[in-house]
Amino acid sequence: MQQKKFKLKHISLAVLTSLLALPVAAVAKEAATESSSEIDKSTTKVGEVELDKINIRATKDTGGLYQPANTTTGTKTNALLRDIPQTINVITKETWRDQGARSLNDTLHSVPGVSVLAGDGARDQVLIRGFSSQTDNLVDGFRDDATYYRDLANIERIEVIKGPASALYGRGGSGGLINRITKKPMFETFYELGGTVGSYNVKRGEIDFNQPLSDTVAVRLAASIEDSESFRDQYFLERHLIAPSVLFKPSDSTSLLFQIDYLDDRRLDDLGVPFRIGGPLNVKRSQYYGSLNGEKDDYIQTHSTGATISFDHAFNSGLKIRNVFRATDLDQDRNDTRAPGFTATTFTRQHTNINREDKGIFNQTDLMLDTDGFGLKHKLLAGLELNHQDKDSWGSRFDVDAVNQLNPVLTPIVYGTATTPTYANFKKRWYTPLPGGTKLKSVSNTNHDTNTIGVYAQDLVTLNEKWKVLAGLRYDQFKQDTTDYMRLNTDVRRNISRTDYTLSPRVGVVYQPTDYASIYTSFSRSYQPTGIDGALSYTARDLEPERTTNYEIGAKLDLMEGGLSAQASLFSLERTNTRLTVNQPSGDNRQGGETRTNGLELSLAGRPADGWDIISAYTYLDSTIVKSDGVEKVTGYPDVLLEGNRVPMVAKHSANLWVTKRFSNGFGIGGGVTSTGERYITAGERAWMPGYTRFDATAFYEAKKYEVRLNVYNLFDRNYTDAATGGNENGAIPGVPVSALLSAKVKF
Repeated sequence: MQQKKFKLKHISLAVLTSLLALPVAAVAKEAATESSSEIDKSTTKVGEVELDKINIRATKDTGGLYQPANTTTGTKTNALLRDIPQTINVITKETWRDQGARSLNDTLHSVPGVSVLAGDGARDQVLIRGFSSQTDNLVDGFRDDATYYRDLANIERIEVIKGPASALYGRGGSGGLINRITKKPMFETFYELGGTVGSYNVKRGEIDFNQPLSDTVAVRLAASIEDSESFRDQYFLERHLIAPSVLFKPSDSTSLLFQIDYLDDRRLDDLGVPFRIGGPLNVKRSQYYGSLNGEKDDYIQTHSTGATISFDHAFNSGLKIRNVFRATDLDQDRNDTRAPGFTATTFTRQHTNINREDKGIFNQTDLMLDTDGFGLKHKLLAGLELNHQDKDSWGSRFDVDAVNQLNPVLTPIVYGTATTPTYANFKKRWYTPLPGGTKLKSVSNTNHDTNTIGVYAQDLVTLNEKWKVLAGLRYDQFKQDTTDYMRLNTDVRRNISRTDYTLSPRVGVVYQPTDYASIYTSFSRSYQPTGIDGALSYTARDLEPERTTNYEIGAKLDLMEGGLSAQASLFSLERTNTRLTVNQPSGDNRQGGETRTNGLELSLAGRPADGWDIISAYTYLDSTIVKSDGVEKVTGYPDVLLEGNRVPMVAKHSANLWVTKRFSNGFGIGGGVTSTGERYITAGERAWMPGYTRFDATAFYEAKKYEVRLNVYNLFDRNYTDAATGGNENGAIPGVPVSALLSAKVKF
């Protein structure tokens, strides 16, 4: 191990030295190079035909590899980023390729306002502008709120919209949402085969094959397979993804697309290093606190399948219709050994099993029309969304042996035969068998059924060359039915139902003094019904949806003829009507809480000069619990009131920078820095993660038929904590030590 670390440190220093040695003058020289040329042809006569003078202007690639000019998430139409009065960040596949990102959470480190969480060892999870976005994952505009880890092999780009997005996408979306845009067939032939190996036994392979079968039919296959370990003890990851798609395009105005994605993922359910009051424990980064046999006892197994049918047609009148149908099916078996509490010298532990079956059927129909009316230009959108989701969950939890905090002696989980209590009409009968004499800590068995009807309309109005207005409104009917199979048929708490009706508005004004500058202000609102995260509880059955309101002003600037895009935004995001954490004597929850985030986001992305690509961001977030009667209780310590405290897991200051330089001979280098301030893990502000700064680097060679890339992470081997679950004092993930990945790709 010491020899490996020694070599990696020397690689780190060598790559960093190369970066620092790069002449700054090269940037100035290339920035000054003419990026356009003009060819003037004088008026010419050919016979009796006179040809006017032709001006041909060639410009460099707008935005380079890191910044596309358009987005589909912000308006559900293909709109220019500068026309949308809201902050939208786009992460391209070239960005995460250069950075060596291997997960969705890895890619989101480059997005301002996003705080990456540990996801309880079971899922991708982030906060956006201080608010949880666990249920705000989309794929091609469809809700993808199941709790699992996504793969990037079939993803073209990731679009992150900031602030409430319910005017287009319905419930949730308080701080923002994440939309993954999938790869689709094209009418060109290419075959790409790639592989990655790296420190701590990382092994991964990917393919991306695209083939036209005729002038009207094209197919594409994206797939991946991975068998990796980690610097964390006992960690393992075994996964594979296959995503075929077929495109039928009988004419320029009509297309029919079929897509399937299947993911199988099995990994250690790693909850990280437990926390006590104060900062992280002074233990080695690899220390695991679960079962001695993690592969057998502490695993999470996910099978996820999705099928999508998309139909698009453009009528001669200019009207366009798009109908997309998607069905999903996810099965998950989750097992972990966690440390929910502590004494002076030990961590108490519990073993948990949760099984999930999530099924969904979704349909969206959109009508789009670009038209003139009343002397104005309109980009109109009207849509209908229908979806049904059915979620089963069952599981149990029981105590296991406590372990020493600094020198834990792990043992495997010992199973015996459990005595199952008798309840009426179980839908499921499955429990983790218990060690002899150990009692169940808790048992759960629920079904959560939701039905959504959403109707929405939007108009992007061009008033004149300098002014635009975007206005939208969505009406939702959201019906929930929860059955608790642990209750008797005669128990009023067995079957719970609730229906919410919400109106979500959005309006913004854009002023564009030049073709390359936009100044905007906007207002948006979203609603999040109780029970949205998995089940409707009896004590919360009468609670109204939480309401989130965003006020924002900002500016967008396209520099260097559109090659470099800058965004700046000031915002105030307020969630009201939140559930208070203390139960009343009646046992019912009540509302009246409030959380607010005031913030500033700055971002820069694109190609400032030939061969140079950059993505950078800075964020200031002041996230506060404004109103709450909640109290954080920890055995042996005084109670702490939550009102006035900072929102957990949100740093006040964070920044990142990534730059690459591609030389004309195919070689290239790059590097970046990520800096995050101190974050509290709980709302009581008694456990925290110190801030950190991490440096990464890359060196690569790209040719027409192949490419080779070396990525080095944490160049100076900084010992830091990367993420925690949030709201749970006892689980934070250490950051990766200095390590390297070597990847290669063949194209034919």
